[in-house]
Amino acid sequence: MPTKTCARLLAALLLGAAAISSASCKGAIGVSPQMLQNMNDMADALNALRQDSAIMQGQIDSLRAVIAKQDTTVRNLQLGLASALNR
Repeated sequence: MPTKTCARLLAALLLGAAAISSASCKGAIGVSPQMLQNMNDMADALNALRQDSAIMQGQIDSLRAVIAKQDTTVRNLQLGLASALNR
């Protein structure tokens, strides 16, 4: 579920960026320093989201490998127990 949360946050940030950029086009020729700061802050937030997403994906991949190994161990134990009971 964290991936959905990140996707929602990313969508909200992009929507905010679109709103800010459309508001800045109302007739002002130059970009205000506050607008530049807001855009930089949004870019930083997006980069942080990307990094968090990459970290979570690495953790998910690691957990999948651990689960696969445990499944193999459990399966081997079941086969060993079944063959011991059939003797």
